[in-house]
Amino acid sequence: MDLNTNLRRSEIRDTIIKKDAKKNKDKNDLEDINIPEPTSLDLKAPDKISIKDAFNSQKNVSFSSNDQVPLRDLLIEIGRIANVDVEIDPTISGGVILTANNKPLGEVIERIVKLGNLRYKFENDILHFERDSAYTKNYIVDYLTEGSSLWTEVQNNITAIMDNDSSVNVTTSQEQSSNAANTSITTKKGSVTINKSAGIMSVFATQKQHLEIEKYLKDVERNASAQVIIEAKVVEVALKDEFQAGINWSWLSGNGFQLSSNNNYQAGKALDFVVGTTANPKQLFGGSITSTVSALEEFGTTRTLSSPRIHAINNQKAVLNFTDKLIYFKIENNQATTNTNIAVTTQTITSTKQEENVGVELNITPSINLKTNEITLFIKPKITVKSGEVVDPASPKVGNEIIQNKVPIIQTRELNTVAKIQNGNIIVIGGLMKESAVNTDNGIPFLQRIPILGYLFKSSSKKTELVETVIFIKATILNSSSQVDEVDKDFHKKFDPSKRKFF
Repeated sequence: MDLNTNLRRSEIRDTIIKKDAKKNKDKNDLEDINIPEPTSLDLKAPDKISIKDAFNSQKNVSFSSNDQVPLRDLLIEIGRIANVDVEIDPTISGGVILTANNKPLGEVIERIVKLGNLRYKFENDILHFERDSAYTKNYIVDYLTEGSSLWTEVQNNITAIMDNDSSVNVTTSQEQSSNAANTSITTKKGSVTINKSAGIMSVFATQKQHLEIEKYLKDVERNASAQVIIEAKVVEVALKDEFQAGINWSWLSGNGFQLSSNNNYQAGKALDFVVGTTANPKQLFGGSITSTVSALEEFGTTRTLSSPRIHAINNQKAVLNFTDKLIYFKIENNQATTNTNIAVTTQTITSTKQEENVGVELNITPSINLKTNEITLFIKPKITVKSGEVVDPASPKVGNEIIQNKVPIIQTRELNTVAKIQNGNIIVIGGLMKESAVNTDNGIPFLQRIPILGYLFKSSSKKTELVETVIFIKATILNSSSQVDEVDKDFHKKFDPSKRKFF
């Protein structure tokens, strides 16, 4: 009985079922209605027509000029041909050498202002020309301020763009001042000032330089903000007797895949390879790590140590650490003898805590090539396990009793590798071998303990187990504006009891 509604469980169940049935009936009724397909009406505003395109749509012109023709006269002629009023900056002087044969008017204007280091605008039916002098423009960027040198690199590159502008014929002396949050670089050709806290980059440059800087910043934003989703599995395979030399990776070639290995395979040594080639990429089991791990069961019993999944931005290191702190103690025994009238020995025992990380640590740095849809991965896996312990030979003695200080034996498997894979493909790192031996004694109780004769009533067996660690890494390029994957939504809906919607 529900005390709030005074309904029995069966009544609540019947109520819910009735509501669901009504909902399904309404849904079926809607499916019977023939709803017409929506029309493809594009409500997007049309793109703004540039001044160049507007003049190109008027007419084609033909004329020629040399440096003897004043640039002012040439600009007035352009206004006459375009049938618009013209305003000319009085500081404009000199001339240009130009020949145009039946060319669009907008293209001719662009050529003139480029040769004469001018800029122009068209407002209120007036074509205005002026010198391309420097002005300040703010650029909004979203670079990280901690752990990244991108701010400094972009600032130096923008300065180089302005210094390489041959249209400004001055010396390129440079002064630089900096503090923790702001940096300013000033040259004779312009200046760059950054405010890291606000994410603003102020550039004092000409229009020609601003166009180059805008193009450069767009390329930086496109590549620096690219990101990948990295899925990894670290699997241990207890090899069967027939595979004591290690996993036979040639089974992939038998399935139509081609191995591109970084080194020749030898048992006991690390091997990393990419499935397929750049010219003929293939996805291992359709890009499914789970299916690939299941295929390893042919060689022995598999055990997954970790299965991380993380997003990583272009050229930024992602660290996945799944380790436990193994605690042990370092004991120091100091003895001091004081001899006054009677010799007195003082013993001091000092215990110092020591720590070791035991588990799996995976460092991955992706480098994304958006043109070729390839990902270069710098991978540094490290697997640490406790394989045993030994007694510290310097264990102190207190009275007649020796304190056995046990120190763990740490076994580490670590390697570094660089590999290039296609988007959505899998790289496999194998060949990390570990051998363990177990001794078992079986015999008749009591009789097997008799000295010498006890060997007649017992037997000993030694079992050796060879374990190979295999690491699977899958990298997929993501669009920063892409929606959340349906798998993530279902996973969140199933395991998160909160009523607040996360996605």
